Amino acid sequence: MPIIDMKDMLNHAWRNGYAVGAFEISSLDLLQAIVSAAEQNRAPVILDIPEGEDCELLMAAAELAARRANVPAALHCRWGRDIDTAMHAARIGCNGVSVDGSGLPLGDHIELARETCDMAKTCGIACGGVLGGEEELTHVAEAKGFSEKTGIDFLEVSFSSRISGGKVKFDWTRLREIGEAVGIPLSAEAGIEWSTEQYRKLSALGVAKVTCRISLEDVAQKLIRGKATLKSLRSGLAEAVEEEAGKYMLLLGAAGRAAEILARCRIWLNVEHIVAFNAPFCSEMELRFAMKEGQRILGGIPGVRAVVAGSVTEKSARYRHCWLVLLASPAALENFRKHPHQAAFEEKLLMPATADRIVGDYTIADQDTGAEQLPVSMAHARDTEKGSSEKKWQYKWRVHHG
Repeated sequence: MPIIDMKDMLNHAWRNGYAVGAFEISSLDLLQAIVSAAEQNRAPVILDIPEGEDCELLMAAAELAARRANVPAALHCRWGRDIDTAMHAARIGCNGVSVDGSGLPLGDHIELARETCDMAKTCGIACGGVLGGEEELTHVAEAKGFSEKTGIDFLEVSFSSRISGGKVKFDWTRLREIGEAVGIPLSAEAGIEWSTEQYRKLSALGVAKVTCRISLEDVAQKLIRGKATLKSLRSGLAEAVEEEAGKYMLLLGAAGRAAEILARCRIWLNVEHIVAFNAPFCSEMELRFAMKEGQRILGGIPGVRAVVAGSVTEKSARYRHCWLVLLASPAALENFRKHPHQAAFEEKLLMPATADRIVGDYTIADQDTGAEQLPVSMAHARDTEKGSSEKKWQYKWRVHHG
């Protein structure tokens, strides 16, 4: 199942009166339980990758789990405190980021969000911002100005506060006015004490993304007394998390929406920029230097996920060397082509050494995504004239391969 464009996913929820749950992934057990809950409820899901030293490992697992899931998923990183964090999130595979400069003066906060959003757009990924917090409600006028000046795709807002006795007071009028003022999907953090009616009000007033926190500590404490072994405890923990996540999906109205998302939202596919070349006028040392510099320079361009250099093992091959540049999206490819670092590298290092070369850009799908998701280009006219139709190709395949 493909990963879905996160901006499309949130816009679909926003326009159709429901919200998508975003669940923080802190372990493989939690990841599996969240995906299983989404599959059982036929619900779209956002997998939140927290900052930290394990984020790359968690992201690799989350990306694979999202591609293997039979429901639509998006991969989101929260909270980026600077533009470098957001760039790193795009590089490791996220297709949505949120930037939080709430500790800064408003002007600096706006500038940080604007720069991050501009970078995110070059990568083709969704970008969200934050206004307000636990101790400060979001102001309607500030939200409107913030969204207009930054170009963000969604905005996390604060519209509730705790009063005496620990109860939560909701300012539904404020939430409605913010939604009308900004004209983009809103985001909010769920509260465990909220009622079913309060969750329903969220999506009715423009909230399309809800961060759902599941405390593993709280779940474990309920289970630990009755569990005799680590294996049984882990099993019970996964079941409890799965049940809790499923409740959120039902409350938010996301359950049963998977088919709609798949039918109406864009699929998130990476692009590979391929250069196959010969370097007849370069020494081995010069060629290795060019490869190393290419990996360093091109790897720093926003939207570039990986840069791989290689040489053939078969001496009779037409082209002996190659560059493989993995990009986050078609939008990232456009930015890559125009980026000054790429142009400088091509002019100073690549072109002088690789006059004999071929270049191609390909949208790619793996075994889990499935080739049926690719926007396959039409055949060349000469191929059509030769009668290389799908039926004939399939017939030849069956003949030669049984």
